[in-house]
Amino acid sequence: MKWKYGMVKVAEERDPKTNDLIEEIFALVELYDLTGEGDFTDGFARASLCTPKELEMAHKDVERDGPNYYFYTSGVFAWDSDEKFWTWKPFQKTVDE
Repeated sequence: MKWKYGMVKVAEERDPKTNDLIEEIFALVELYDLTGEGDFTDGFARASLCTPKELEMAHKDVERDGPNYYFYTSGVFAWDSDEKFWTWKPFQKTVDE
C-alpha cells in the first residue's frame, strides 16, 4: 500500500456578515492509495509525526504536492470532539455517476 503525507482542506473560516473567505483550514494527514492508481484519494488518517525524519518527509510531501482539495470537494468534514480530529463523509453519488 502506498501512502504519503498531505495537507487536506477541512474547513473555511468566513466573515459572518459578508461571507467573505477569511482563511482555509487544513489538517496534516496520511493519504492512501489503496488501488495502486496513484491518485491518493482512497482514504486518509491523522498523521503521526514521531521523529525528525517523519517531519522532514511530511514537509517534502506537502511542499511538493501543495494543498489537497479532493476530500473537501467530494464530501463533508465535521470536527469530532472525542477523537480531536476531523471525520469525513463522502457525498452520495447519483445513479448516473
